[in-house]
Amino acid sequence: MINRVVKSLESLVKLNRATENLLIDVVASYSPWVAPLVPALETYQNMITHLGFPAWASWAAAICVETLGLSSIQTAVSFWQWNDSKNKSDPKAPVLLAILTGSFYLLTVLTVNAMLDDSPGVHRLAKALLSSLSVCAGVILALRAGHARRMAETEQVRQERKTERATRRTERVALHSTKPAIQAVDPLPVPLQVSGNGKGMRRVGLNR
Repeated sequence: MINRVVKSLESLVKLNRATENLLIDVVASYSPWVAPLVPALETYQNMITHLGFPAWASWAAAICVETLGLSSIQTAVSFWQWNDSKNKSDPKAPVLLAILTGSFYLLTVLTVNAMLDDSPGVHRLAKALLSSLSVCAGVILALRAGHARRMAETEQVRQERKTERATRRTERVALHSTKPAIQAVDPLPVPLQVSGNGKGMRRVGLNR
């Protein structure tokens, strides 16, 4: 009875840990896509109030700026990971160009969201920090994508090695099953017995 209760509790703990890991993974997967909403809203408001753009143009600019920011950051991190793990014969990725595009995005969003505002300095700093959430989101997305790619490559290599071992084992079994049996040969000559009646000779092999 006690062992059954202990096993049930251990199974419950394993279920809780699996659920926690799954929920954390889901949150980590979707939160980087929600983070750019705040900078996009700030860009939209500032373009209407300070720059005088129409609503449709402000929304288009906000969406364009944030998506380009995520793309530039993810591209920069991916290029850096490629240059860090590539072979000597492989071409280098233009990581400096990707970093420049990410820096231009950050300069643009900080200018529109913080520098155009005439509020106190603390408010400007808060808006600038909120605008930089897209940078964190882009880095997280790039790191998760790189880790998923490494896990897939590792699993593929493991499966290839497993298949290769199974193929070798099958070949060895097939070789042993088709190999002909070798009959033992007595290296010593069989002694012969000579008999006859004087007119002819007849050799008879002795049984060993």
